[in-house]
Amino acid sequence: STEIIRRATAIFAPEPFAMHEAEELIAHDRLADLLESIVARFKVGTADADVQLWDVAATKQVRVMDGHEARVSSMSWNGPVLTTGSKDESIINHDVRIENHNISTWSGHTQEVCGLKWSPDGTQLASGGNGNLLNIWDINQGGTPRYTLDHHTAAVKAMAWCPWQQNLLATGGGTADRHIRFWNTATGACTNA
Repeated sequence: STEIIRRATAIFAPEPFAMHEAEELIAHDRLADLLESIVARFKVGTADADVQLWDVAATKQVRVMDGHEARVSSMSWNGPVLTTGSKDESIINHDVRIENHNISTWSGHTQEVCGLKWSPDGTQLASGGNGNLLNIWDINQGGTPRYTLDHHTAAVKAMAWCPWQQNLLATGGGTADRHIRFWNTATGACTNA
């Protein structure tokens, strides 16, 4: 819908791209041009513990965000917030719209955070670690995991939320695990493996 495109433009469009320009493109049915501007940004986690935001069209680095003490190995967007996981075992929520971008730091892993995925409604974060743990975080609960699940026997990197059923998460363990598990994140129960 046009409202979704307006919201995405406000969050992801390159700095010089003004909202009135987006409105004009929408009014003239030039959505392809607008979408090209919106997706022109991507994120990069570095071995130097930084997070970089890039404008692809201009081949220009837009911003560098710090906060981690080791390589950044996983990332997930939740609106204007970029959540990053690191080898330093922490998760940082960065609001990319503001100068002091680190809005919260969460701890709940004992090894590298190698997988992150926000739920489609933006209320839950799944984080996987090299310590074989899956944590489910509630955005309203702050820096403590709602559930810490230890059913996997290898690193939890792969995760996907069901787009049509709330609170349904699929996770994949590494080579030593060889399982895809399905979780009810409202109860913390493993519903299938």
